[in-house]
Amino acid sequence: MNFRSAISAPLPWLALLTSILFGKRPKKSSRHPLIRLPRTLSFTREGIGFIIILFLVGIAAINTGNNLLYLVVSMLLSLIIISGIMSESTLRNITIKRSAIYHTFAGKPALITWKVSSEKRYTASYSFIVEEIPVEDMTSMDLYTLKLNPKGTFTRNIKYIFNRRGLYTLKGFKISTRFPFGLFTKGREESVKTEVLVFPRIKPLKHSPPHGIITGDYTQRKKGTGSQPYTLRDYTTADDSRLIHWKSTAKSLKLLAKEFEKEGDRRALIILQNYGQTTLNDRFEELVEHAASLANYLINKGCSVGLKTMDLEVPCRGGKKQLFAILRTLAIVKYIDKDNANPSLKVVKI
Repeated sequence: MNFRSAISAPLPWLALLTSILFGKRPKKSSRHPLIRLPRTLSFTREGIGFIIILFLVGIAAINTGNNLLYLVVSMLLSLIIISGIMSESTLRNITIKRSAIYHTFAGKPALITWKVSSEKRYTASYSFIVEEIPVEDMTSMDLYTLKLNPKGTFTRNIKYIFNRRGLYTLKGFKISTRFPFGLFTKGREESVKTEVLVFPRIKPLKHSPPHGIITGDYTQRKKGTGSQPYTLRDYTTADDSRLIHWKSTAKSLKLLAKEFEKEGDRRALIILQNYGQTTLNDRFEELVEHAASLANYLINKGCSVGLKTMDLEVPCRGGKKQLFAILRTLAIVKYIDKDNANPSLKVVKI
């Protein structure tokens, strides 16, 4: 008599349970289930060993009729029931909130604050793990908590890494526990949606921008309020005394005042032709990162910088707000699929 016939003879349903535990599991489908259960449950290594012992003792009790073995089986079954009740008590009424994060950069760690609270009035929650529901191209740390008191609250800074630019939607959290005996891992999901805008990477420039955009002081040959001398004129009572050119005044024996050249705006326009194909996606991402690096470099040098793509435009301005406006545009720009067209990037002085 083989093992399957031995367990199906006294209790046919044992064969069904055995096939579920030890039979071949179907391949996971990429489709999302139509009905999502409120709890997930999986066996740990210890839990599988526990169930095997339970089956063996149960089979021995049924075949021999020994009351002591029946008592052992009932004790093992009661441990499963107690485990389910206590793990459910741990998972209930736990809420998690995350702080808002306005922006971050691709590939760089970002800290987001989690606030974990218990709404239970009398019982504590023991030994549970909180983790972010997986999102493509995003990794985050898990948070293990040994004990959370009734009405208790604590905060932790959790490190996230977003591997690419774009707009991410964080779906929520999964809370799981093996408490109290480590036989099963029970979990539940809590929906907490947050959108995070991830800027492209900013890298050191390998080559300087075109000559004349930032090199030297760009001035116009006109009278103005710059820093370069333009000409001398007669001093008037309305002029500041600091404008007097004393050497020329001493030679000509009359007061002469300095006039200065008008400074021109150092203005640059970054033109990103976001044409491309699926096979050129890596090349397009490199150009987007290079455009972000150029904007950061030029604005830090005091230039007014604008951005123009085939479907988006940011007017020329200077300052940190302008840099963030350009980075926001580059974070969401997408390539326009066009045959026989390659993406390109250039910087022009305007």
